[in-house]
Amino acid sequence: MYKFLIVGCGGSGGSTLAYMMDQLRSELAPYGITQIPAGWQFVHIDVPSAPDTKIDGVGNVREQGGTYISTAPHSGSYQVLDNAVSQWLGQGSAFGEFGTWAPREAEKITVPLTYGAGQMRAVGRIITLARARDVYDGLARAYQQLNTVETNTQMAEVARALPGVGRFNPEEKPLVLVVSSMAGGAGASMALDVCRLLALVPGVDPDLVGVFMVAPDAFDELPESARGGVRANALAMLGEIVATQTNAAEAHDITMLRALGLEVTPTGRPPFARVFPVGRYVGVEKTLFGDGSQKAVYRGLGRGLAALIASGSASGDYASFDLGNISDPTPAHPDYLGWGAANPIPWGSFGFASLSLGRDRYRHYAAQRLARIAVDRLRTGHLQPGNTSSGVDQLRSLADSQWSRVTSSIGLPTGVGVGGLNQEQVAQWFTQGAFGRQEADNTARQIVDQNVAPFVPMPAGRAEQWTPTLQRFLIDRAPTLRTAAAEGAYRWAFTWAQQLHDRVLYQVQEASELFGLSYAREVLERVERLIREELAPRLGDLAGFSGPDLAQIPPSFLAEISTMKGGIVNGQGLVERLCDIMRVQLTDLVYSRAADLAGGVLQSLVSEVIAPLQATLSNSIGVLDNAVQTPPVASGLANVGTDQYGLWPSESDQIVPERFDVAENEILLTPSAGFGTQFENDVRMAVSTGERVSTLEDARVVAARAVTSGYWPVAEGATAPGGLLTVQANWRPAIFNRDPMTGQPLTPSHGRYELHVAPRELVGRALAFVSRPGESFEAFCSLSLRDYALGTDIPSSELPRRRADLVSKFNETLTRALPLISLDADAVTAIHSTQPQYRYKFSAIPFEHIRDLVGELRAVIDGRSNVASEVGQAFDKALSTADHLTRIDVFGSYRNYSPLTFDALLKPVAQQWAGTPAQGRLQFWAHRRSRPLPASLPVSDAERQAMIAGWYIGQMTGQLRFPDAPFNSPVEVWDPDDRRWLPFPNPLLTPPSEFRGQSYDWLPAVLESQLLAISRAHEVPVMSSLKPYRRLRRMYDSNELHPERGLGRVAGELELAAWIETGRTPSGIPSRIPGDTLEERAANARTWVEQIRTFTAGSFIPPARQGESSGPYGAILNRRHAASTPIFRDLAPDIVTVTDRLLELVDAAEQRARTGTSAAPVNAEGLASGSSGRNASATNVPEVPDAGFGAF
Repeated sequence: MYKFLIVGCGGSGGSTLAYMMDQLRSELAPYGITQIPAGWQFVHIDVPSAPDTKIDGVGNVREQGGTYISTAPHSGSYQVLDNAVSQWLGQGSAFGEFGTWAPREAEKITVPLTYGAGQMRAVGRIITLARARDVYDGLARAYQQLNTVETNTQMAEVARALPGVGRFNPEEKPLVLVVSSMAGGAGASMALDVCRLLALVPGVDPDLVGVFMVAPDAFDELPESARGGVRANALAMLGEIVATQTNAAEAHDITMLRALGLEVTPTGRPPFARVFPVGRYVGVEKTLFGDGSQKAVYRGLGRGLAALIASGSASGDYASFDLGNISDPTPAHPDYLGWGAANPIPWGSFGFASLSLGRDRYRHYAAQRLARIAVDRLRTGHLQPGNTSSGVDQLRSLADSQWSRVTSSIGLPTGVGVGGLNQEQVAQWFTQGAFGRQEADNTARQIVDQNVAPFVPMPAGRAEQWTPTLQRFLIDRAPTLRTAAAEGAYRWAFTWAQQLHDRVLYQVQEASELFGLSYAREVLERVERLIREELAPRLGDLAGFSGPDLAQIPPSFLAEISTMKGGIVNGQGLVERLCDIMRVQLTDLVYSRAADLAGGVLQSLVSEVIAPLQATLSNSIGVLDNAVQTPPVASGLANVGTDQYGLWPSESDQIVPERFDVAENEILLTPSAGFGTQFENDVRMAVSTGERVSTLEDARVVAARAVTSGYWPVAEGATAPGGLLTVQANWRPAIFNRDPMTGQPLTPSHGRYELHVAPRELVGRALAFVSRPGESFEAFCSLSLRDYALGTDIPSSELPRRRADLVSKFNETLTRALPLISLDADAVTAIHSTQPQYRYKFSAIPFEHIRDLVGELRAVIDGRSNVASEVGQAFDKALSTADHLTRIDVFGSYRNYSPLTFDALLKPVAQQWAGTPAQGRLQFWAHRRSRPLPASLPVSDAERQAMIAGWYIGQMTGQLRFPDAPFNSPVEVWDPDDRRWLPFPNPLLTPPSEFRGQSYDWLPAVLESQLLAISRAHEVPVMSSLKPYRRLRRMYDSNELHPERGLGRVAGELELAAWIETGRTPSGIPSRIPGDTLEERAANARTWVEQIRTFTAGSFIPPARQGESSGPYGAILNRRHAASTPIFRDLAPDIVTVTDRLLELVDAAEQRARTGTSAAPVNAEGLASGSSGRNASATNVPEVPDAGFGAF
């Protein structure tokens, strides 16, 4: 089990991460894990100030426990943002890295930036750069969270609980996934900068970073107006990705980030290990994935990545084989892409499918069906099938029939519905039920025993002598007795109020379970009327009973002692008779005080308990009515779990809803067609007691009551969740100002309650009900794949048919697991000299030692075409005896192939460019590129410089020709093999009308348009569109595999030598260098190359040291200056380097020409760096210089 940091860029990244998190949560929940562990950190980065991911039934990343980082600028105006970034770049002397790709007229960018960049990658990148520090800080915090002690402890606990994740080793470095679109504006443009920022985070290993890119074809279902920039953005992104892979982009990225205040150290390697494109078609066969929608692609990718994270073996294989640069038996030929690159260029691919028992789907089916029954009973449980009376009449009739049981349960006398209560009935209820005679007598006895008996003057002498003494004693004691009686009544009333409250709550819950919410509300209304109209007035009468005067000798006792003659004989007996009489008097007094308090309690109960409960019931009825009436919306959840009532299966369904049997990349062994029958059997068994099996209808009712209440029988040591009714605030009647038990003061408060009957809550309890260990539902749902394959739950006669079905569906799973990106087979053959091959990786396959089944499954693999040889070994390695697994995950991929083989990236771009009218082509490319040319061309530094050298060699040897005005034809290069001119793309991405360097922007424009040639690479003959660029490079270095080195000599020397020696050109057109003799041609060639070098270095190379003067476009001093910069400046350092080398090459070629076939030594080392410059104005925007010697 590995730790992961998953970063989603833009809308595509956010949606994919939301699906991933939802899938993981659904997989963790059955094991009691309620949240995604901290060892799997999810971060969504996008422009809006708050996440705007909207997927029905799925929360966004932040709502599901992840982190959201907004890159929203402080102002919605691009011009304000541009000014702010320009200040930073000016302070960092980095305007030269900005001028040729940032919008040249900032005031014309009017799209509000609050929610994005309007599909303009250049604008999107500037938005990200402005918040680069915030993005870095957010990523650093998330990564640090992966390495805390608490995180490691939590991950270890998850590893023990979750099957298939493997053991957790806290010392393993975290893996990083970056998910983005290639085709968006802000999101796509930020992805590479996010990778750079990740590489700055201490501990992040770029070799463990994988980048998953959604290809432009995933957006094909959008209206054309909504995807105008999608394909052009993808084309620009392709170039920048490859430039990053070759490390050609590092210098630019470092300069920009340093200017923005970040400390960056060059590493000489890309900030990620591999790119994985994802599209709407799978495999070489180009089968549409699902319905081909963005949602399907995001969900499929999200589900697959979630499975990757949750499988320890799959994560390990991904790190070792997908990210690692393992030996490839058919590597890409670098002649087409990646020539001279120190880092590997091939991209990976990713596909996923699972073979599942599907019984987790049945779990949700059963829970949702039970939840629907519960909702229906809560809404209409008071209605009787077939009864034609109105709903109101049925409700009243039901309440009448249940009334005596209800009042008895609450502890009240029966009143409403059976006639009114008279005073005698209320008194009888109060003294025999509410406050029983024995309890009242005990209270009075305790008062007398504590306050009278020990202190009565002992009778002595004659009665008439003792009577005055006794009278004085009673007068003294009367206040104490009255207080004690009041306290006794208070204690009883306090306890009775609590008990009454609990009984009312219980009755509400029971009434709701039995006959629904309307019935429960009707019960409360009747209880309210009973209290208001019957009990409260009668209790007031009881409270008004004054009783005897405790300060006077009881009349009966006074009469008794008045008849005594002589002295008092039995004084103790006389005292006892007095106490007995006073106990009776005090009982009456306690009752009187208690009746007064009881009346107050009941009145408070009505306003402070019953009224809030009635409101809660009414609100809950509304919630359920809304849920039932709301039209269902496709759930979009990772599995079939949903809280939408309209999507739940009902008792009237003739067939199981289709959604329980459909998943784009999940193959089910248990068909949903049998769910209905299985449910009927399971629900009867689930509520049966002993040998008695309930009827189906009774079982539904009992199960629905259990789901509603949250209470059901459980095994020893377990508890049912409960949860129907919760108390949000305790009821404390104002008549109780203290707790009589503790003496603590009390603050009066009204009761506040919540009924948990929302669909989400009911289906949650239903899931808990069907997941009870050892019960019928769980026994079916928890069957393992191994037990399924062994047939432990079926007769042996059915096992062969089950095995055959398992083998067939395993084969289907392999098909569904094909990579989520389409491939051009001819391109693979051209570049890799082989047919496309598929690879598969497997999670644990629990069939080890089931030999016949293993043999059949292995035969399926061996029988599939184009499967890599190592797949069989991967299958054998995955075999296991695990007896708890219910799913096999299969991860499909191609071998690592060149980016040029993925037609989902290229063909859509070529089609749009070809179909774009002339007036729309400027808009096609406007603001798409978000880096200068060296950082955005899909070539290495070495190849870019070799093509530049070939560009000048071609002009000297008559093998390159420019079009004449009005420049409607292409620049062409001579092909000596076919003896014909090869056209470069025409029109160019940056056409001559947009050249600022009129005579010298041809070179950068032609190199930039290599992206167009790449987009057409699959046109027949395959790769022919790249031939002009390959020929351009080969004129300098004809080695197809790598830059010439060792004893080899670059082809440019031979090309120049042949021309210098004879003056003839391969094409037959004259060289642009005049000269009748060998010496003249060599000298003039040197002069021309020196002119180019001098002009370039003097006009476009920044000064070597700060403060030195430079040419007009050497040091770029301000934003206006940057906006007028010719794109030629991007290549100026290369041109200076190349011309230095060409001067040496001309000398060597001249020497070779003089000696004919002699082999003069040639320095074949890589091109050296160099620079020079001259003064430039620091105040005004200079004019673009003119070379003065024609186009070059």
